[in-house]
Amino acid sequence: MTSSSDLGPPPEVWAFQERLHPVCEALEAVGAGDLAFFCVATDAANRRLIVCRTGEASTVTEADYQAVVPSWTRVDFGDAVLNRRQVETLDQLVRERTDWLKARGISPQAFGPRSDRSGIGWHGGPFELMYDGPGEFDDETREPFLLYGPGTVIFKRGRVVSL
Repeated sequence: MTSSSDLGPPPEVWAFQERLHPVCEALEAVGAGDLAFFCVATDAANRRLIVCRTGEASTVTEADYQAVVPSWTRVDFGDAVLNRRQVETLDQLVRERTDWLKARGISPQAFGPRSDRSGIGWHGGPFELMYDGPGEFDDETREPFLLYGPGTVIFKRGRVVSL
């Protein structure tokens, strides 16, 4: 027998999610001017939005985000490993280096930022590059991707399987 929890969130959560959409857009607009901004995540079940930012210095403050959030919801803040600009740079770097990687026996399968939900809230995890093939990421192969320091990119062997 299928329980209601197997069917996803209840209709009122979906309705609240829809109501959050313009607020997300307003937060994204604030984030466009924030050097520390990574993303906005919705948590409709808990009636909140989460703005993920790095610890980087920025002229945009948490108060700037809170100013665009209506009283019927709230905004919380989560930590991000990389900001949006850094993620876009890494994304472009993987695309530019695909042939270089393949020549080393490494076939990129999927790549991008990993967002996790931990017990303390949302945060933007490191950039993850999933790869397949006989090659390995040695120090020389990792080096171009570590623009933002250790721990900012994870190299994970795996294969994307289409359904």
